[in-house]
Amino acid sequence: MMKIVWVFRGNMSIIDKRIYNFGDVYMKEIKVLGPGCPNCVRMTELVQNVANDLGIEHRLEKVTDMNDIMSYGVMATPALIVNGETKISGKVPSEDEVKEALQ
Repeated sequence: MMKIVWVFRGNMSIIDKRIYNFGDVYMKEIKVLGPGCPNCVRMTELVQNVANDLGIEHRLEKVTDMNDIMSYGVMATPALIVNGETKISGKVPSEDEVKEALQ
C-alpha cells in the first residue's frame, strides 16, 4: 500500500497526513526546493506523479523557506533532493529525468 506524507514548510500552508507505521519499509526522502513559483509547483506535481507511477514508497516535502533552501547549497530553483543528495537544480525536468533521479 502506498503511504505518502506531505509536509509543506515556509510560506505555504501545512498539509499533514500524519505519520504512518512504516515498519521495515524503505522510504525515499524526497524534497522539492523552491519559493512556490509556477515551475516549483510543476516540479512538485511531476515528482509526485512519477513516484506514484513507479510505486516508490516516499515522503515528499516541499521546502519554501530560503534559509532552508540555501542550507542545501542550491543556487537555482526548483531543485530535487533525494535522500539528501541534490539530483536536479535550476529547471523543471522531464519525466524521464525524474524517473532516473528517483531510482
